[in-house]
Amino acid sequence: MRDDNQPGIPEWSRRMKDSPFQQEPFTENLKEKIRSEATKRTAHRKKTNRLRWRVGGIAAAIVLLVGGGWLALPNHIGHLLIATSEPVQLEERTVYSREGRELLEMLPGGDFEAGSPQGLILSFKEPFKVYEGKTISIKAVHAESGIEVTIVAGDKITEPSSGYDTLSRYAISGAGVPLSGYWRFTVELDGVFYGDTVLKATEPVWEESQAFVSGTYTVRGIPGRLGVMDQPFVAGQANKYMWWLWGEESELQGEFKAVAAKEGGTGLIELFSLSNTGVASDYADRYFPSSLMLPEAGRWRIMAYVDGKLLGSIMVTAKEPEE
Repeated sequence: MRDDNQPGIPEWSRRMKDSPFQQEPFTENLKEKIRSEATKRTAHRKKTNRLRWRVGGIAAAIVLLVGGGWLALPNHIGHLLIATSEPVQLEERTVYSREGRELLEMLPGGDFEAGSPQGLILSFKEPFKVYEGKTISIKAVHAESGIEVTIVAGDKITEPSSGYDTLSRYAISGAGVPLSGYWRFTVELDGVFYGDTVLKATEPVWEESQAFVSGTYTVRGIPGRLGVMDQPFVAGQANKYMWWLWGEESELQGEFKAVAAKEGGTGLIELFSLSNTGVASDYADRYFPSSLMLPEAGRWRIMAYVDGKLLGSIMVTAKEPEE
């Protein structure tokens, strides 16, 4: 067995033995809440796909509760992201017009693939004075599931597009969406509806992300961008994983959140969130430990967000637990 106190062992490796939580996550009130929710949902497991996702998260939390220790999940880990809108039927439409006049056009900066960080270009057609000083907000709703994501939380428009006297090239970075299918993007100015467009996100290839070496450790993910320690995932069982992040300082500031989508499904679960992205190391610009649990066997796409922007995705496989 390796002695983690011997010289040469990195600090992050020692941290893998510590709990990722600053205080005991499972209070007596939370334990009782989980038992109560699980009991109420047992009779309704067959109703909808969304409910099945929720039950999976609760059931896994109960398994961890019995096991005890730091692997017990707090209530913000492994829960379903509930849809905020009703599913609708949509067709792709990149231009919004009113009374015969084009007001807005939206185009992706490349292949619009689910789980991939994406740039969006908006072209506003009216004179700049119409937009100057106003606050722009953009939300996207997934047609099939009704799940909503915030693309722009509220930015004040202060100047025209670079090189123009209009707002013809309003660029948004890190605007990826988590699921394939049609997404309706709604643009508001000062809280008032201005226009909308519909884009279709393609389905990614469901292949495990590549494994690569960082320092003396094997990591799975995107070299130079995002990685998680390459160790097995077993459905319904939590384990501790170290994360590696790379990027500009401005890209790695803010809350870190990991969500996951299962191949063949239409829902999302939030795996965990942290208030920051850890600290720098010799192997990465940021690193930190976390607890991770995938509720069902199969292929999963884990998506990492920093300050609300998609950093990247990691494809992994969760295996059935051994009997």
